[in-house]
Amino acid sequence: SAQDAAYSYDNGLFNFAADCSIPTTTVHLYYYGVSKKDLLVRKYNPGTQAFFNVTGKYGATLQESTINGQLVTVATYQITDNGDLDFDAASGKISDPVGLAKAVVGAPNTGLR
Repeated sequence: SAQDAAYSYDNGLFNFAADCSIPTTTVHLYYYGVSKKDLLVRKYNPGTQAFFNVTGKYGATLQESTINGQLVTVATYQITDNGDLDFDAASGKISDPVGLAKAVVGAPNTGLR
C-alpha cells in the first residue's frame, strides 16, 4: 500500500519468505528481457513503510548476461537472518520485499541555462 514516489518498479517487487538454517545467504534474482541500465536494487520495509537502496554497505550488484539467447539482468546480494535486510523478527526466517527500481524524478527545470 506504500508508494515510492521517486521510483518506478516496472517489474514489480519480489516478496518472498524463506526458512533458513544458515544465517547468511546469497540471493540471485533473474530478470529476463530487462536491461540493467538506470536500474538499482531497492527494498521495502513493511514496518516503516519506507524504501531504500540495497547498495553501498549492502553490496547489491547488477550484472547482465545472456541465457538461451535472451538478455537477463541478475541482481545479487547477501541477506542475514535478523540483519538489516531481513524484515521477519523470527530467528530462522527471512522476509525479503525487494525489486529493481528506476528513478522517475529528475532535477528540477529552473529555466536557467
